[in-house]
Amino acid sequence: MSAFEVLTTGLIDYAGLFPPAALSMRDAALEHRRWRTRPEAWIVGRFVCPVGRLAELAREAGDMDEDRWDLSVLAGDALETDLDAITSFLDESAGRFDVPSLEIKVASIEGLESCLDALESVADAVTAWFEFPPAFDSRGFITALAGTRHGAKIRTGGLTPDHFPSVERLAAFILACRDARVPFKATAGLHHPLRRRDAKLNCTMHGFLNLFLAAAGANSRHCPDDALRAILSADDPVAFSFDGEQCRALDWTFSAQDVARGRRLAVSFGSCSIAEPVDDLHALGLLPIAAGARRGA
Repeated sequence: MSAFEVLTTGLIDYAGLFPPAALSMRDAALEHRRWRTRPEAWIVGRFVCPVGRLAELAREAGDMDEDRWDLSVLAGDALETDLDAITSFLDESAGRFDVPSLEIKVASIEGLESCLDALESVADAVTAWFEFPPAFDSRGFITALAGTRHGAKIRTGGLTPDHFPSVERLAAFILACRDARVPFKATAGLHHPLRRRDAKLNCTMHGFLNLFLAAAGANSRHCPDDALRAILSADDPVAFSFDGEQCRALDWTFSAQDVARGRRLAVSFGSCSIAEPVDDLHALGLLPIAAGARRGA
């Protein structure tokens, strides 16, 4: 695959149930299905659903198609109870759904360790992504995840400016995850490929090309660590380009292998819109791509 295909395959976990879209379950399920049948279907990852709405999802999506849906389920404080609910849901769905991913907020390292204990009984194929309090130094949480099969989750935006982390904090998070060999996913605020000023929110939003190419840079021998801040800060389309099995971010060139290593570090991002990221990629001339691009190809 080309560097662009490696970068974008399975990139977006669809979170249409959540603000600002906040669609009904039926509309979110229909939108997810619509994108799974479009030419850009390779970019679509998992459907994000709270554990308390799984039964509703089964009802609303039951008549849509027979393909299996991969879910990323938001679990709550009572993790053992939620794991039981997920198991029952999967038993009743008879293969219609799968839950390879959990997303869990934790308030302390002790809470994280308690969740890790509860997850010992869960199949190795399930990865949990832990979101830490934004005011805390994330390095302790990331260190606690080292050596497990689970990952970190960072909130890259939200409905108010204080939900957007600084470039410095985001770069430090990427490097901490790389050094601990802990993968991460991002959520919120990444509707657009490039960093940009949002007049309505009165803040600067991060771009998903910036984030995922910074992760590629973190895993490239040719890119120094202090370059990540520059890559995350770039807002000019000419800063990024793709050419077959190579891509460029500012002064640094990455191979498709560099990008693949970056995607093992930064696995996906949650977005309540697929249309906005895809439309922007079209506007940048990065889509359409070769017809052979498929999720998992």
